Amino acid sequence: MIDYREQIKNHRFTMFYRMALLFALLVVILLVFYLSWKYREYANCLVLQSTECNITQNNRLENFAGNILAYGKDGATYMNTKGEAIWNITYEMQNPQVVKCNEVVAIGDFNSRTIYLMGPKGSLGEITTTMPIYKFCVADNGVLAVALNDTDITWIYLYDAAGNELAYFKTSMQKSGYPLDLTISPNGQLVGVSFLYLDNGEMKTNVAFYNFGDVGQNKTDNYVSGYNYNNEVVPCLRFMDGKTAFAVSDSRLMFYSGNQVPVCITEHFLDREVLSVYYDSEYVGLVYVSDDPDQRYKLDIYDRNGSLKCTKDFSLDYKDIILKNGYVYIYNETKCYIFTVDDIEKFDGNFEHSAMLLVPSDRINKMTVMGTEAIDNLELK
Repeated sequence: MIDYREQIKNHRFTMFYRMALLFALLVVILLVFYLSWKYREYANCLVLQSTECNITQNNRLENFAGNILAYGKDGATYMNTKGEAIWNITYEMQNPQVVKCNEVVAIGDFNSRTIYLMGPKGSLGEITTTMPIYKFCVADNGVLAVALNDTDITWIYLYDAAGNELAYFKTSMQKSGYPLDLTISPNGQLVGVSFLYLDNGEMKTNVAFYNFGDVGQNKTDNYVSGYNYNNEVVPCLRFMDGKTAFAVSDSRLMFYSGNQVPVCITEHFLDREVLSVYYDSEYVGLVYVSDDPDQRYKLDIYDRNGSLKCTKDFSLDYKDIILKNGYVYIYNETKCYIFTVDDIEKFDGNFEHSAMLLVPSDRINKMTVMGTEAIDNLELK
């Protein structure tokens, strides 16, 4: 009996050690695969499929919901990455402007009175205003925030996709200042406005936030928070998600957080001119002239908490910079440079055909490039 119990005990210990060894081996294998994937660098860019597609030089291109939006003065066409048209609309605009939020895009024009709301499957609605349009932005649910000009007064209106007025308030140069930028949260509840004004001859900017949910109902003009910046111009104000916004002035970068009352959580003072601003729901990228004599540009990338994640110097004369899923795509008509926000290089090479627009996929090694004559589906090897 004693020997039998000892055998059971030894068997249990043996099974435990075998399982522990198997688990450790599995962890090592997974870790090897993860590190191999994380640090893998691609050397070649292969064309898997090329589809003829003629785009006029006057048309502008946008990546919208993973496909291609081409728009110009006479209308817009939305096509998939194989060049097949999904929808198109016609209009007449002098200088059409496009703003996007996830799977909603709004198309309008300065001083016009009509904004078209579109989704991946087609029209979501059309908004007609009673006054000329100055600026507009759109939320993920189709709610539009529109700044309208009326002599010395600027009206801020909120519309739903059907064109119904949801709310409005007015601003003036004497009371609030001149609106430089306008942004709306993806859920359509928060609106941010950057106002430029003069105070005793001194130039100032006020970044103001308005809540059109329950919290803001008892506030004057739905105003819930604001921040003044002396001797600064803030031309860029954007929501990254439902509770995070950022602003860029001529001397600092500011981050705000709060899904009801946005508050400033961090600031970074800038010692040089910002050339370009790029962002997605996770990161913000600022481009400056590089201090490195061997490079042309410097890119600083911050997360939505305002922490500096990466600094990269590069010399590529970029056409656009895309932030997506923790990857950074810098490209022009002939060349592409890809790295992660952790500063791990993934690809540095050339396109086979001239590129007007790059559309990344959810996989790092797959992308679509649209040129003047063809759409190329690419794979990195």
